[in-house]
Amino acid sequence: MRQLALLAIACMGALGCHAGQTNGLRAENGRVLSRRYGFSISPPRGWTAGVDEKDLPVLINFPPTSASAQQVLPKGGAVINFVAKDSLPGRRLRTVTLPEWARFDEHLADPATVSASAFDMPPATGASNALVASFDVRTFSPDEQRQHEASVYWKFQGKEFAAHLFYVIGDPRAREYEALLAKLVRGVRPLWGR
Repeated sequence: MRQLALLAIACMGALGCHAGQTNGLRAENGRVLSRRYGFSISPPRGWTAGVDEKDLPVLINFPPTSASAQQVLPKGGAVINFVAKDSLPGRRLRTVTLPEWARFDEHLADPATVSASAFDMPPATGASNALVASFDVRTFSPDEQRQHEASVYWKFQGKEFAAHLFYVIGDPRAREYEALLAKLVRGVRPLWGR
């Protein structure tokens, strides 16, 4: 999923968003809308938010111009991108359960850092079967930036989703980012009329 974080950063530049604002075409009352999947989120203050080409939310906490094409986040940088299981490449991934999807994503992990547990979602989200997984992304070279990934997986209106958070290991705001991910996902709301 690390490649998705890069894609998220690239998408933000294409969206032409500004910090603290949302893509005006898919926002209503300060919420980012995914019309295709029938939900909305409320982006945190100071984060740039929009939707990618698959109509899923993408958020970054730094100017898109400071992003690197080499999978490197700027100092203090974090990315959150939403993924729908039905948009994953390959037929096999589309048939796995939520726990299997989380375990698949963990193939990038340093095994000693993996933690996973159930994740409580409020009834207002319309979501169920949620779980959270967290781990340090394994590096293969001392030159690679060491990143941490925390992801929440859930079922909503018969479809399955994940929200992936990436930040640099050792970032003093790590707990804040993870709390923000939890709040963001628990703030998912169905669009009316779906």
